[in-house]
Amino acid sequence: DIPTKRELDVLKAVARGCNTHEVAAELKISENTVETFRKRLIQKFCAKNAIDMVVKAMAKGWIEIG
Repeated sequence: DIPTKRELDVLKAVARGCNTHEVAAELKISENTVETFRKRLIQKFCAKNAIDMVVKAMAKGWIEIG
């Protein structure tokens, strides 16, 4: 599955180390919505957790760190 633009926004914020509250404030969405996006992304990348999700997203070229 290809991440949506909004999922990528959440993914990039998580990769920068933002917590749920910070992501919600930055994107002007609820914390529940952030958690929904995070869970969906973890499923899409077949990841074990948020760190694994970021590593797999980097490996697939969806995000860059640095």
